[in-house]
Amino acid sequence: MMKQWQSPGKKILHNPFCFIKQVIRSFQANQGILLSGAVAYYTLLSIIPLFSLILITLSYIVEPDQLLQITSEYINLVLPGQAYSGPHCQDNTIKK
Repeated sequence: MMKQWQSPGKKILHNPFCFIKQVIRSFQANQGILLSGAVAYYTLLSIIPLFSLILITLSYIVEPDQLLQITSEYINLVLPGQAYSGPHCQDNTIKK
């Protein structure tokens, strides 16, 4: 007798632990940790040139001093105390 076709969703719901085991084995067989690390590395590596390109494009639209001030404010949100606050920025006091 021929076995009836079962949808993948029904197979997963019928035996979820078997599905999880297959996913883990496939992840290990395809070197998932190495591949996910490579994707993360190349994503971070491509953010800096993209950010530079965006800043160059925005410098034609927005005044450079205003762009530097806005960029410094956003950098301070992500990395407090790491943004340059030179004489052209409004708040150039050093906080202790």
